[in-house]
Amino acid sequence: MQDQAPLAARTAAWVAVLIGAFAVATNLRGYLCEQRSLKALLRRLLPHGRVETREDLITLKRFLSASISYDLSKRHDRRPLLRQSAATTLARGEGFCGENARVAIRLLNLGGVRAHRLYLQGKQWSHVLVEHDWENGPRLFDSHPDPGTLLRDEDVGRIGPSEFERLPNAYHELNPWLASFRIKLPQRPTLWRPLSQCRPPRLLVAVAESPDLLRALAGLALLCAGLLAASAL
Repeated sequence: MQDQAPLAARTAAWVAVLIGAFAVATNLRGYLCEQRSLKALLRRLLPHGRVETREDLITLKRFLSASISYDLSKRHDRRPLLRQSAATTLARGEGFCGENARVAIRLLNLGGVRAHRLYLQGKQWSHVLVEHDWENGPRLFDSHPDPGTLLRDEDVGRIGPSEFERLPNAYHELNPWLASFRIKLPQRPTLWRPLSQCRPPRLLVAVAESPDLLRALAGLALLCAGLLAASAL
């Protein structure tokens, strides 16, 4: 019986290694396939497959607002911890502001424009849009097709993150925008609040906006834990 315990532990460790390796391989493959499909989409939408002019930004905004609809009746549905990928959102043609922002962020970054999320905090509800580099400064981008908040073509690439009051908001009387932040952190303790304004590094954005990469990292953690356990036995 004493010999069976180490054997069971070694077996569990190597099972963890195999499961972790499988998760890393399959999810990295999924991420690379998604990258290729998003790059192909950019090549179809834009002349050089890159976001180079304000007209390119407008083209991207129009495409996403026309391609991704939303159903308000589903706004209270339970949603998984890992939201759907950009490719899934495009394939289904459905998603709320967070899903729309994810697709925009992935396409903008692949198109050569650094981009990440910006959260708007309202009196009644919040909203997710995109902050991106443009003309030597950050600008706001929003392609979520809510007619009350959809960014006008003439404002694309022209509104800075501190000017969110310039954004369209037909619900202003009910839900004025009160604040914005770049990283979603607990509101308490208050020491977190300055950190929520920090601009996330590119690598963090790449991982956070890809469920495949998040699952690959979880698989890597399991693989490493299994290897450590196996070596210690």
